[in-house]
This record gives sequence, C-alpha cells and structure tokens, in this order.
Amino acid sequence: MQKVKAIGTIVYSDGDEEKDKKRVKYIGKEYEDFLIEHNRIDLIHGKEYKVVEETKNWYRVKDESGEVYAYPKCFFEVSNNEIDE
Repeated sequence: MQKVKAIGTIVYSDGDEEKDKKRVKYIGKEYEDFLIEHNRIDLIHGKEYKVVEETKNWYRVKDESGEVYAYPKCFFEVSNNEIDE
C-alpha cells in the first residue's frame, strides 16, 4: 500500500488510484449568477466528475476545458456512480 500526501490530508492507495477517487455531481448552477462575469464555470449541470484533490472547502476537478480547477464544495453532491470518460 502506497502512502500519498495531499494538501491537508493523507490518502492511502492500493495502487488503483482511479478506483479510490471520490466522484461528485455538479449541482451548483444556481450559484453561477453570483460569480464575477470573467470567472467562467466549465462544468455541466448534473454531470459527474472525479475529484483530483480535496481540501476543507474545495474540490479540484478536471472540468470541461480539460484543466484542473478548484470549485467550492457547495457546487457538488457526492456520488458513488461509475464515470465513463
């Protein structure tokens, strides 16, 4: 078992990192109107994403732009479904 340190937490991995990733569904569409205009959100409402990194208040996910960005946890609900990419 490999020990991997992330910001603020320690994650233990058995080598199958994809299996261990938390999955979250974007439900934060109602927050989009309150964001600054130039902060585009590249997430699709209802779509599930794999969490790359988790901190106290943020999930880092690879969004539709293909880049990894941090989004507030309140934008998501945790899901246990499989993700097809």
